[in-house]
Amino acid sequence: MTYPKALMSITEMVDEMGYSRGYMNQMVNIPGQEFAFKTSENGKWMIDTEAFEAFKQKRQRRAGRTGEVRRRVILGGR
Repeated sequence: MTYPKALMSITEMVDEMGYSRGYMNQMVNIPGQEFAFKTSENGKWMIDTEAFEAFKQKRQRRAGRTGEVRRRVILGGR
């Protein structure tokens, strides 16, 4: 995915890129993430879009996501 700027705030990611605010808040609060930082203690989150995209791709590969819907199979059920 291409982003209009190298650094974007959560608000910009929501408004311009269509991400949900909840998803972005989850992503910036993942322990060990290195793509986001706060401008000050009570400041806004700034996201390095290139590092964010790489992080997303790595998570998807690790989770084995292929775009297909996973179904739970219950054995011995009715």
